[in-house]
Amino acid sequence: MAFESPGPREPGQTIRCSSERRVDLRFEPRGRCRQRRHPNGFSLIEILVVLGIIGTLLSMILPVLARARESAESIACQSNLHQIHVGWVSGLSGRDHRMPYTSSVTFFELPRWHHVLDAEFPGAPVISDNGHTSFNACPTIQRVYRQPVYSFARWGYAINMVADSSQTDSAKRFNDRMSWDMIRNPSQYPIFMDPEVYEISDGTFIAARSAPNTTASQLQHWGVGAPHGGGEVTNAVFADGSVSSTPHNQIMEQCPDELHLAWFDND
Repeated sequence: MAFESPGPREPGQTIRCSSERRVDLRFEPRGRCRQRRHPNGFSLIEILVVLGIIGTLLSMILPVLARARESAESIACQSNLHQIHVGWVSGLSGRDHRMPYTSSVTFFELPRWHHVLDAEFPGAPVISDNGHTSFNACPTIQRVYRQPVYSFARWGYAINMVADSSQTDSAKRFNDRMSWDMIRNPSQYPIFMDPEVYEISDGTFIAARSAPNTTASQLQHWGVGAPHGGGEVTNAVFADGSVSSTPHNQIMEQCPDELHLAWFDND
């Protein structure tokens, strides 16, 4: 690179190169012209600051995304329950409006409650096939427990099998063959709900098929699950077709023992 004035210079003198840029020659021997260089990367402190900002943003965003996912799954679950109820009522209309057998003591009697849904929804997927579901299981339970085992291949919700919990004779409590028209307060009588899930072996989970359920010693809440609201809320569809989310502790307060199961009662 040529200089405009190659004359003598003093230490620290800057001269003008033909490129019209001023260059510091303080450390350049023999008048060679070189630009002062600047580092091309980030310093460690800059990197740590950026990572700290990203971490803070993630800590704020991830809980929001998790709550949004839980809310979406709960809405989908409620929609599932409503659709199942529609098919249920339609199926009972062809059976003299009488409920099929739902209790464990009449397990071998036919028809069973799931037969009604099988007839109304012949295209419902088998849940055990790679965990594929459409409207027949709670999406939160499917995600959390990674394909739990269901007693009936196509149905992942628990059915209420109680008709009158005030009776001390257990044989009178069940709604087996009860007329659907005999439900006294349809808006207060749950029919399908989120099932309680319990572990029977390492990594194997089973969902309760009915509620209240005392057949498995692992069940702690009468077969009623609470997969929503951080493990505190149960979704259920009632006999009148309404769907609601009920705090799980409220259900348990109404069901202190198996002879006082107010939440399930046809009253």
